[in-house]
Amino acid sequence: CMDLAAEISARWDLAVCEVVPSDPAAPDLLAGVASAAAGLLEKVLRQAEPKVIALGTGRALKATVEALSRMDCPQHRIVSLLGNMMADGQATPYNATIRLADRVAR
Repeated sequence: CMDLAAEISARWDLAVCEVVPSDPAAPDLLAGVASAAAGLLEKVLRQAEPKVIALGTGRALKATVEALSRMDCPQHRIVSLLGNMMADGQATPYNATIRLADRVAR
């Protein structure tokens, strides 16, 4: 995984690249991706400098937020890149923005 991440980083000039193993028997399992992404997001959230953190939606992002530790980060603003409503007026089931805001605000 580390060699592949280095190759991808070099090819696409990425500042950060994490490659995590997956279970071929469970291709929809998001635990590895969620854990790695939560670790990266937690590093950003622990920074003292205020940041605006914008999120989209989706199963992987929702799993990432659920894997994140609860913390107190009032210096940051959590915003949505997309609308949080479906056509019928209900919140999308994959809305990660509100879940993240709940996890980092006390």
